[in-house]
Amino acid sequence: VGVCVCVFLCGGVCVFLWVGLFLGVCVCVCVCVCVCVCVRLCVFAVCRVLEDLVCVDEQTVERLTDGFLSHYLPELCSSKRALQELKQNQVILLETLDQEVAKVRECNATIDLNALFTEAKVYHSKLVNIRREMIVLHDKTTRLKKRALKLQQHKQKEDLEREQQRERELERERRLVAKPAKRSDAEPH
Repeated sequence: VGVCVCVFLCGGVCVFLWVGLFLGVCVCVCVCVCVCVCVRLCVFAVCRVLEDLVCVDEQTVERLTDGFLSHYLPELCSSKRALQELKQNQVILLETLDQEVAKVRECNATIDLNALFTEAKVYHSKLVNIRREMIVLHDKTTRLKKRALKLQQHKQKEDLEREQQRERELERERRLVAKPAKRSDAEPH
């Protein structure tokens, strides 16, 4: 029974367990394309460990490696494709999330715009009310000016009539006041 562990710079780990001379299982956890290297290293490591027990030639190692790779490589390739697809889906998901975040921010900005529009409507209605009040005040001042003009004309007319009445009365009094008779020379004194 033996164990061979290979750790790669890329973060991959390969563990090869064997029982007896050629019966073994290799478990490889690696996201890079180092499966072949990993298996070869494991087989070489096993061979070196087994060198003391059995002499294995290079051709046997090659066949073992090729057999092992032909057995596990399709699964590893499909796993690699699945991981790439998962990575691509994650990228798409992240982009979608970014778009959704942008939409949420836009909605929040829209809510602020709605508040501004509501406030604008309130101020617009206040402005309309002020305008209506100004029109009413303008109408009232126009009516007051007309009334004041009529009152002024009426007062002037009354003053004129009073003045004319007074002049008539003065004239009448002058007529009523006895006039001294003119003295004539013929009249005795």
